[in-house]
This record gives sequence, C-alpha cells and structure tokens, in this order.
Amino acid sequence: MRSSLLCPALVSLLCFASDTAAASSARKPKKGPLFTFGVVTDVHYSARKAPANNRYYAASKEKLSEAVAAFDRAGVDFIVSLGDLVDNDAENYADIAPILDGAAAPVVKIAGNHDFPAVAASEEEVGSLLAAQGIRERRFALRRDGFRLLFLDANDLALYSHAAGSTARKRAQRMLDALTREEAYNARPYNAALDDEQLQWLRRELDAATAAREQVICLCHMPVVPLLGKYTLWNNIDVATLLAAYPCVKAFLAGHHHAGGEASYGGIRHLTFQGMVEGRENRFAIVEVYADRLEILGFGTQPHRTMEFLR
Repeated sequence: MRSSLLCPALVSLLCFASDTAAASSARKPKKGPLFTFGVVTDVHYSARKAPANNRYYAASKEKLSEAVAAFDRAGVDFIVSLGDLVDNDAENYADIAPILDGAAAPVVKIAGNHDFPAVAASEEEVGSLLAAQGIRERRFALRRDGFRLLFLDANDLALYSHAAGSTARKRAQRMLDALTREEAYNARPYNAALDDEQLQWLRRELDAATAAREQVICLCHMPVVPLLGKYTLWNNIDVATLLAAYPCVKAFLAGHHHAGGEASYGGIRHLTFQGMVEGRENRFAIVEVYADRLEILGFGTQPHRTMEFLR
C-alpha cells in the first residue's frame, strides 16, 4: 500500500523549512521569491528513435543538459520532472541519468505514461523500472515556506501501467470503454485516472493543508483542464471539482499535452508546460513562488507567465 505520509527522504533532501528556519524567515522577510524550482517535462529521450512528427527524441539529451545548466546558473532550490523522461524504454534513462545526477539542486520526479514499458508488465517489474529512473514514490507531498506541493500519480488506472488480465487493467479498460461510449474527448488509451485510494489521499492532504493554513500547488503529469480536453485525466472533472472546493489550492502544473496551455477553473490557475521533445528549440522553465503568485520564467518556446492567485 502506498504511504500517505510525507516522503521523509525528499523532505530531508530538499531541506524543507524547520521551525527555526521559519522563525528566522519571520524576522527577515524575503523580498524575492520564497523558493524557486526548475521544470522539465515530456523529454521523451530515446537514442534509437528517428525524428518523427516534429519530435526529436535523441536531441532531448542535449536539451536536458542545457536546461540543467540553466537551473544551476539560476541556483534553483530543486528541479521537477513532470514525467516522460524516456519514451517507453527505461534503458534509455542510463544515457541521461548523469545529467540529472550532476545537477546542483536535487531532482524530484513523477511518472508519465511514457516512463512505463511499451508492453505492460507486472507491478513488481513496473516498480523496478520506475525505481531505476529514480521514481520511488508514485505520489507524495512536500512542504516549504507555507506551501504544500502535492505530486500526483496520473497512472493509477491506465492500460499501460498494469499487466494484461490484472484487476487494475480490467478496471481501466471498463473506464475507457465507458468514456468511449460517451464520446468523451479524453477517451484515449494514453490518458489515465486517479483511483479512489489516491483521491482519498488527496482529500487528507488538502484537509491537512487547510488546517495548517498552507497554500497548495498540485503537480501531475496529466492536466485536468480544459474540462473537455483531449489530453486530460479520464476523471479530470471529478479531480477539478474536488480541488475547486478547497480555497487553499492555488495552482495546478502539468505536462503531457506537448503544446502547453494556460487556463483558470474554480479559482485555480492551471498551466501545462510545453514538451521538450517537440521541435528543434528547447522548452523548459523556472518557477518562482511568491505568497500571492507564481512567476514562470520560460526558456526557448516556453512563454513567460505571471500567474496571480485568484483566491
């Protein structure tokens, strides 16, 4: 069973504020951002795949190196991968691991649909493959400077994340079949859903954040808006409605839809980052977190954004 506790190793790694640090911060208010983090998503690195449909798989290695160098120069507090570091072949990760391991800041990763093997494997095999990519916690929460960052697992109910014939795979197929009958835009096999267990975990985290008077930023490989979007979670409306019910939730950051995009729903700012694998130009960002907004510093084709909180 996945733990609903904060990930101790990551909390330690990212040096999240202690009571002493919080007291010091109260005595000396920071004029700049509370903290910053770099973002990459949909790297889709593959040494084998030839360019196709404007996707340059092998070129992503150099792009990732460029992004990490920019993060190092900026002195970000940590780096986030929003998923799809590789393209359905975990063996490719060995080529880019030294880039991430050599970053000055710690790297936090969540899984995307392409981080799983092309042929669905057993739970044990999937766990080993993800761990080899440094993805050991499928979902977790991190706390810092009055914020709670909730890293969601977009792959609970999916055709690609469970072996054929498994109970979870059958549940995912039934869900996709139902959406297909409804002619839902997001009835696609490369999308997935949060399961009931994770939704309960999410509610507990949101309740805890509310009690602690923390602001919440959600991070997930798959977006939840637009509500009738093609690249969203299968149960995006349920998730979006749940988040809108908690005023502590300020922003939702995602990848998966390589074109990127920005929207607002239920008092929450939503941003989908552009996929690095697309085109010859690079695409990544640095997020500056302030008490009242996020400043998105885009690189390459990723636009700059000021995302003022709506509530």
